[in-house]
Amino acid sequence: MKRKPRVVLILLVFILTVSIISINICNYNQGKNQQEKTFPFGFDIPLDNLISDSSPSEGIPNGKPLNISQHARVSKFYNPQILPQNISFTLAKNWISKNISIYYEGISKKDDYVENGRFSTELTPWSFQESDANKFIDEYNSQNGYGEILIKNQPQTASDYGYYEQYVSLGGEFAKNKLLLYSLDYYYRDADSSFNNKMSAYMAVIVDGVEKNLTIKASELEQNTWTQLNLIYNPNQEGQDLPATVVFRAGIVIDEGGTPDHDQYLRIDNVETEIWTGIEDSYIIEAYDHDLDATYPYQTTGSGNGKTIINTERQSSETQEIVITLSKNASYSGDFEIYNVTLTSSLLKVFNSTFNSQLGSKCTTGSGITWHTNIDFNIPYGYSESRADISKPLDWTFVHIYDSYDDDRINNLGSGSETTILNIPIGVLEGGLWEFEAISQNYIDSMNVQKWNGTAFQSDINYYVADIFQINAQINDSNSLLDSILNVTIYYPNGSIYWQDSEDPTTYDTTIGNFT
Repeated sequence: MKRKPRVVLILLVFILTVSIISINICNYNQGKNQQEKTFPFGFDIPLDNLISDSSPSEGIPNGKPLNISQHARVSKFYNPQILPQNISFTLAKNWISKNISIYYEGISKKDDYVENGRFSTELTPWSFQESDANKFIDEYNSQNGYGEILIKNQPQTASDYGYYEQYVSLGGEFAKNKLLLYSLDYYYRDADSSFNNKMSAYMAVIVDGVEKNLTIKASELEQNTWTQLNLIYNPNQEGQDLPATVVFRAGIVIDEGGTPDHDQYLRIDNVETEIWTGIEDSYIIEAYDHDLDATYPYQTTGSGNGKTIINTERQSSETQEIVITLSKNASYSGDFEIYNVTLTSSLLKVFNSTFNSQLGSKCTTGSGITWHTNIDFNIPYGYSESRADISKPLDWTFVHIYDSYDDDRINNLGSGSETTILNIPIGVLEGGLWEFEAISQNYIDSMNVQKWNGTAFQSDINYYVADIFQINAQINDSNSLLDSILNVTIYYPNGSIYWQDSEDPTTYDTTIGNFT
């Protein structure tokens, strides 16, 4: 081949000599990294002879972004009492709701557990209890339709008694935060003013041997008229959640000894109870998801407690309210109330890190390989328990992790060496732009430029116009090439780009070119 004039050759040789070739090897599978080496054009250069790239805060990304999985949880509480009731939460833009769980507490029904409270046809299941049959007599008559206790004009001693009693089995737990109401009507006649301050009307509820009672001096009772008495009791306050039996009593107790001047009568009627117990039935509630247009059933988890699980993942490109309507299943005939409903959802946002507002990371070279990338953590209002998992190359070792307040969190989080996941736990993760700086190893063992001699490419130190040359890079074969990218950039002496390209290397001895 004919050579060009020397003056031209000198100029061309000068230009070629100061040109720079930049080769980046990126590997993000099995934790492998993008690496960058720069070499003066046309010579074999040892690995530690590096030409530094631009400032880490400048330029565009030249590496892949990190993948981030940001986790959060939303919890909302409701006291619906009576259905139907809408419950909801906000699904923020680009967030994923992994599932929805609805937990119900204190689902209870109200019943009157006392039988034959009007003494209409017989005394059963009431029984009459007295301390002495000569002092207290059951005067019940089915034709009258009420219970009646005769207090004889016999010598009475303190603690004597005569009352009606009924044992009740609830078959379930007392509902939480509900009161037990016990009421009756009494009619007091033929009062003995000389003795009625020594005895009391008595009503009591006994739960597993623990008694709650109401006593009123006979001298304070209304006479010759039907009057109501009420006893209110909080079994939860007494620690009585699951009673085996409940006993109800109504009658007379003697407070102080003495002898009445004449017989007296106390009538009992219209005995009622209002007791809330937990419901163990399934399918009493339906949850209609408006977004999915689907209805989900209630599952009991015990007396008065249950749940509805919606195991459907959803994502929205725009922020939206997820509304669920709770209603009573039409097949359930009874009435009930709900003390508390808790709606929870596990949330996930998957996104990538950026550099200068562009997806990717920035690799700079000098005495070592340094990486910079940013992660913008957004925590929507009402989202709690925020944490993040950052997928990273195995050999990235973080040296600085700055949160949105420019506080270096490296001591809280560690360097992340020898792992492919960096965790930012609950309590550490805060919203805002975080900056990450890491160092890593180099995976290019050597490289050279070779010229075509007409039959093969070989190393040379002289280059002419129209010469064909190629670049050969030797990649460290201890690393997998899977998911690797080889970035090649050739610069003019003024810093502008002559040529650049990316390719997936298939062998550890990679050739780039041809160029003229």
